[in-house]
Amino acid sequence: MTLDSYAVISQEQDALLFLERLGDFEALIPGDTTIADEERFIKTHALPDGEIFVAGHHGSKHASGDAILNAFHAEYAVVSSGYNTYGHPTPEALARFEKAGMTVLRTDKLGNITIKMDGKERSDGKKG
Repeated sequence: MTLDSYAVISQEQDALLFLERLGDFEALIPGDTTIADEERFIKTHALPDGEIFVAGHHGSKHASGDAILNAFHAEYAVVSSGYNTYGHPTPEALARFEKAGMTVLRTDKLGNITIKMDGKERSDGKKG
């Protein structure tokens, strides 16, 4: 397994973005990057087609933009959120995941989400 981390420096806030690889499995965790940060990042970094995209900033409308979703082509979006006064995940972010063709898994609806991977075969029977 490899875990690449990238420092994303912006005027708004600094963040870390992680790309995890195990065999043919890739997960992208953009942390608190903003859409502008994501767009700058993908101009200088090639992303593989992935399996899991962890929603930026708990599904904020200011994160997880179309550009990074289209560059990564994930099958699933995992949104980590619970009760909050910010409205996360926002309808805007959820619509972007749907538009990108992702299946959305939300901790506020499903509770804990566990993803098991061995780099060989996924639990849904597909390779990866």
